[in-house]
Amino acid sequence: MISRLSPVLVVQNDATGGTFTLIQDGNQQESVSPVPELFELAKSISHVPQGIFSTLAAYLSDKVPNLPNADRIDPHDLDMVASEGPRADG
Repeated sequence: MISRLSPVLVVQNDATGGTFTLIQDGNQQESVSPVPELFELAKSISHVPQGIFSTLAAYLSDKVPNLPNADRIDPHDLDMVASEGPRADG
């Protein structure tokens, strides 16, 4: 099929941003891994708070807290992540 479709871009996703291979005329190949190492490091660090939130979200209250700028919090968003509330003993 690649010989009929040209050029073809083949993407192999992985934990480091993936490898992109351009295939032209059925046999010419050029592969690149365009994600720099610094981005990989920043991405892995930024996923730590996301993982913590994902673990704790089920135990959050589904009520909008009485805080400054609480009007910016969408009650629907809280409903989507909070399921047991602060009284959970999990």
